[in-house]
Amino acid sequence: MATDIEVTKPAAAGKAAAPASSRFVSRLTLSVRRFLGHHVFSSLTKRILFLNMAALGILVVGILYLNQFRDGLIDARVESLMTQGEIIAGAIAASATVETDSISIDPEKLLELQAGESLAPGSDQLDSLDFPINPERVAPVLRRLISPTRTRARIYDRDANLLLDSRHLYSRGQILRYDLPPVTEEEPDLFERIQQAIADFFRR
Repeated sequence: MATDIEVTKPAAAGKAAAPASSRFVSRLTLSVRRFLGHHVFSSLTKRILFLNMAALGILVVGILYLNQFRDGLIDARVESLMTQGEIIAGAIAASATVETDSISIDPEKLLELQAGESLAPGSDQLDSLDFPINPERVAPVLRRLISPTRTRARIYDRDANLLLDSRHLYSRGQILRYDLPPVTEEEPDLFERIQQAIADFFRR
């Protein structure tokens, strides 16, 4: 009987230790699940994350759309300015005149002509003709063309010299304003300071 009692005591101790460890593991697992359930995977947290991600996605899509829309506006503006420039160039070319009063004739070419032929102007003769832009004649045309859109236009000659700037065009009744440099007051010399001191003394 003594032997049986000694064998059964360790078995009972092992059975008592096993439930204690399982209880600790179950409690730890339950606490971890509660923490994750309340702080990570709760419905409120999911909603907040979803709303934040949706707002971020809408912001990114809006930025991309606005960039494309801005590029389209810039392209349309450039095309409009190019069209307006062509119209202005055509109007200025129509107002240009040939400033020459003489016609050059080559006698040798006249002798080379056959009977019934005429001398046609060559490319060298056409290149010699100059069509200068008269700012006095072009200014009214330019003012009428840019007045509806209020676009700044500048006209250059062949040598890239500025001939006319629409910013300096003024219609009737407008006031010309110029920014003058500040007036620098000269310091009085010794004689003027003595004279001013005497005058101040007698005024007292």
